[in-house]
Amino acid sequence: MSKFSNQAKINLTVLQLIAVLTAISGVLALIFEVRNLVIHSFEVYISRLSLTVFAFIILVLSNTNTGKSKTNLLLHFLLFTVIASSFFVVTKITNLFAVNSNVLAFYVFLVGISIRWHYINQIIVVMYLILSIIGVQIVNPGVYTSHTNFIETISIVSVLCVLSIIASILLGSKIQIEPETEELGEKDDLHFDDFVNNAAEGFFRISVDSKFIYANLSLVKLLGYSNVDEVINLNDASKVFANGSDLSDLKKIVDKSERVKNFRSLLVRPDGTKISVKINARKVNHDKRAEIYYEGSIADITSQVKLENESKAEIEKLKEENNRIEQEAAAALRSSEIKTQFLANMGHEIRTPMNSVFGLLSLIEDGQFETLEELKEYAVNAKSAAGSLMDIINNVLDISNIEAGKMDLSEIEFDLTEEINKAVSIIGQRAREKGLGVTVNIAGDIPVKIIGDAMKYRQVLINLLSNAIKFTETGEVSVEVATAKKTEDTIQLNTIVQDSGCGIPKEKLEMIFGEYKENNENGVPKNGVGLGLMICKEFVNLMDGTIEIESKINEGTTVSFSVIFGLIKDLVDSPKQSAIKIEPVDKSKKKEPEKIIEKKLVEIKKENSREESSDSKTTLGIAAEKSLIENFDKIEEKYSKKAEEIFSSTTATDKDTKSGKKRLLLVEDNPISQKVEQKLLTGAGYAVDAVSSGKLAIEAVKSEPFDLILMDIEMEGMDGIEATKRIRALEDPINEIPIIAVTAHSSMKDRERCLDAGMNDYIAKPININFLKMTIDQWLYRK
Repeated sequence: MSKFSNQAKINLTVLQLIAVLTAISGVLALIFEVRNLVIHSFEVYISRLSLTVFAFIILVLSNTNTGKSKTNLLLHFLLFTVIASSFFVVTKITNLFAVNSNVLAFYVFLVGISIRWHYINQIIVVMYLILSIIGVQIVNPGVYTSHTNFIETISIVSVLCVLSIIASILLGSKIQIEPETEELGEKDDLHFDDFVNNAAEGFFRISVDSKFIYANLSLVKLLGYSNVDEVINLNDASKVFANGSDLSDLKKIVDKSERVKNFRSLLVRPDGTKISVKINARKVNHDKRAEIYYEGSIADITSQVKLENESKAEIEKLKEENNRIEQEAAAALRSSEIKTQFLANMGHEIRTPMNSVFGLLSLIEDGQFETLEELKEYAVNAKSAAGSLMDIINNVLDISNIEAGKMDLSEIEFDLTEEINKAVSIIGQRAREKGLGVTVNIAGDIPVKIIGDAMKYRQVLINLLSNAIKFTETGEVSVEVATAKKTEDTIQLNTIVQDSGCGIPKEKLEMIFGEYKENNENGVPKNGVGLGLMICKEFVNLMDGTIEIESKINEGTTVSFSVIFGLIKDLVDSPKQSAIKIEPVDKSKKKEPEKIIEKKLVEIKKENSREESSDSKTTLGIAAEKSLIENFDKIEEKYSKKAEEIFSSTTATDKDTKSGKKRLLLVEDNPISQKVEQKLLTGAGYAVDAVSSGKLAIEAVKSEPFDLILMDIEMEGMDGIEATKRIRALEDPINEIPIIAVTAHSSMKDRERCLDAGMNDYIAKPININFLKMTIDQWLYRK
């Protein structure tokens, strides 16, 4: 921006303002002043009209290019005209001399302090005023002598004229400095233009109203235009941005912080192609030039952004791969931990029946039996324990076959009612032992025979019934079989197993069919290795069925599974609705000693169901083979124990106590293991009392003195760990009784857990009676 244009711009504004005010004053004079004059009204009218017209002419000329370049000349013409017009009126009307002189002097003073021009120009304007006063004296000599305040008027005019010249001189000295600054700015602009035109990056200047006011050749090429004018002629610079709001955002950031670095955006070329750019910009505010704009550089970073995006994609891919590996590793670790826990649980379950087998065989080997009947009893119990062990092994093999994908389905004709009878028969004995009723209802529209895998259906039902009986202490377990859907060739059966047991917490329902899981209510492990439900789910899946579970705490659990079977086309007959029922013992009745289980107070009906039942429900018979517990109870009957004593514990005789034998408390919830261990310990020379839970153990030590406690760990209700902690919290001397853990868990971690709870020693099953006796004596006779 040149010196002339800056100065002319300032003076032009003042000139236009003075011209407008003069024109308005002339119009007002024509309206109000002339009509009140009696004489010389025409001369005054012509004077005021000429002034008004000339002021309008000056205003018009000031808006032309010629007028803008001749601002000072137009100012002189306008001021001379104003002064001349006023004193022409004074020559006609002399009493206006004082007013006009003072107004014109003030008018000249305002011009002096408003216009930035050399003080010589101001002196010339003052000379206009002085010459006008002299002219009035020449034309009308009596004008001064007729005014008494002439000297005062001349004084005021003189002071104002001098002040206007001083003001002009002061402003003139400032004007001498500004050209030098502007010249330097012009030189800087020339250097800037030379630098940016040869730069590789695009340089720009954008006005506050978002118009390009400068663009170098690199920017023109970057934006895809052929010359600078095409860029400058863009009405809106935001058009080059793919997102029009980016320019507005850029300006806001610059307005706030005065500059911005590495602002990234996407530009669009006229042909539609888009490029990624990086913008550095600042705000320029030249007070001296009275203009504000934004300037900066734009660099093409399309290749860089492409590489960054590829790198980000690769990093995301690596992250996903890493996450996948971590998840697989976590899953493998979890699977390993689950299988480790499974093996530990399985080890416990294997050792328990194995302990019974070894114990019973040891009794037989040592001749610790009195009759052939007792020997047979030992053999039957050993066989039963071996059968339990075989069941666990079969479950493990089933799991292995399922995981290996070697489990196949068979398609055979079978009698559904018969398979359900088999399942109920297998679990019936345990239900009676716990005093539970088991009912089965089969819908009447189900054919006698259907086609499918009878063994797997029966196994699912057995597992569900076993689970239901295991977690149910009172009430009954029911089975309902109904038709869910039937076609010409298939029938979908829905089987529901419902119990009135302890229930399962809602948060554990989703994982109830997970691998190797058990429902550990209140932290107390339940019996079993957790395979039953998993096998149920896998078998149902193999049969293209579904299995669901619902449960409420303390109300019971309902498990339903639905599978599809084939129909036999030629089979037309369907059985009537049938029901099976296992009845719990009527505890008010007593029968012959050899046919009653007093400890569990359960009666086994030995009657054929078809012969006995007279209504729609039939009573399921159990095989003639006597149960393990029944045989052992016969031995107890041999010693004439009271039912109440048998229910709570097996107590050492007074004879044993008085003989000086050390008195032991055996805490074991497995009936067979309890009988075997008690027999072995009694044969080893100890007086042994036995209880079946941690709660009963605490009650026993409170009421009777014992020399040592043999404590099982996993028991329903209160386990051995909790029982030990509570015994250690009792008063002396009870809390000092030696406690030895006798458990099927054999890991070092299990040993530490027992010792941390307050136990003195630890023995893993299966039990070696000699080692057990040595350990017991060590604590009985310790110094």
